[in-house]
Amino acid sequence: MIINVSNAKISQEKLTKLEDTHKPSDAMSIWEKIKDWLGLSNEKKALTLIRDIYFDKDISIIDKNKYFFELRNLADGQYKNNFKLNVVDDHIVYKINFQDSSIATEFDIKPFFENIENKLNLNLKNYGNEDLESFINNYSKLSAIKNDNVNYEEKFIAFRAILMECIDNKNKSDRFYIDEFKKKSLGEKLEYLNNNRKNYSVELDSAKLISNLTDAVCVSKNDNYNKLINIVKIDIPRYSLKYNNENITSITSLDKKLENLNIDDKMFIFELLNQGVFQIIKNSFEKYDPIATMYSPINGRMNVDIESNDNKYTITVKYSNDITEENIEEINSLSSYIINSFDRDTMDLYAENFTEGKLTKEKMDKALGQYSNELNKRMDDCIGDKFNYEQKRFNLLTECINLQFEFNPNAVKKLTVIPEKSKIEYDLLKS
Repeated sequence: MIINVSNAKISQEKLTKLEDTHKPSDAMSIWEKIKDWLGLSNEKKALTLIRDIYFDKDISIIDKNKYFFELRNLADGQYKNNFKLNVVDDHIVYKINFQDSSIATEFDIKPFFENIENKLNLNLKNYGNEDLESFINNYSKLSAIKNDNVNYEEKFIAFRAILMECIDNKNKSDRFYIDEFKKKSLGEKLEYLNNNRKNYSVELDSAKLISNLTDAVCVSKNDNYNKLINIVKIDIPRYSLKYNNENITSITSLDKKLENLNIDDKMFIFELLNQGVFQIIKNSFEKYDPIATMYSPINGRMNVDIESNDNKYTITVKYSNDITEENIEEINSLSSYIINSFDRDTMDLYAENFTEGKLTKEKMDKALGQYSNELNKRMDDCIGDKFNYEQKRFNLLTECINLQFEFNPNAVKKLTVIPEKSKIEYDLLKS
């Protein structure tokens, strides 16, 4: 029997050859290769997916599930039921049925359990086999289905199914209860927030940071510097700026201190004085969480110290905030917007599968706009506002950003960062 997979003819004999060689091209005839090159079939893609599922032991169980769903999706309609994923005795079994025979392989399901528990805080160990198969099918759709309008509804339904599993399995004792928080005394609120915060440290990518800052300076040059200068002019009175321990309160005062520098060199320093620099900084740290750290109700303070010595400049940029008695009431007024761990996990899942490339607020807002549009079509939705994402929502409590730069106008690489004196630490609300 031959199964048609996207204009490719897959037979058991071909799969036997693939198992022997592990090279999809070796299992294809010259004519099949030509058709593949011309885009008339997806035979090489189909054979590559089969190889990765059945014969590559190093590929993770998560990826095998995804590849199996992709393979089944490629198959012509009458052949889709020939592809079976089953859970049997703590193993996931991938099976392709031919007319008189089949090809099957199985893998331990435990790594899949561990991955889901780490990512979604969801324990699947007590699920029955049919429920597990349904969960795996929906979870695999999230990564296998492209982000396009044609398939969005199918992907949306799969996400909502996973979301419902998370809601049903959420431990009630782990939930953040708004009303209870509001009833607490000031001291109890502070104690609660301090006991339910988790600290994160982030590694700096120095080369990426300098590249991003240099790009920003180039943009300022194209704008004839006026835009940046006007921004810094407004920003300087908002924070603490010192030049050789002397307080600076205006761009005019700073400009006099930097009179030995030409306008291009001044722009490097001005770029570091722009409060918008923090987004550039955050984008230059590895594994910095763009969702969790996007919003905080707690106002922080920026400090910049410039030390000049022999026409070389050491520039230290700091930003920090913390929970105090003064701002606890501000947190209390926003308590209904606190993102709990359930929201965090599901937002991560959505961002990972419904946005492309590096995550930004703009991409997330666009993806969630599409989500809201689909949700509005469903008057009988039973999940309600369990998954939502608004600008006022937050789980960032505090953060501390500390960067130290050296600027030498006479060097080939004028701006450098001192990694050992540069770091980001932030606290997130755990519940």
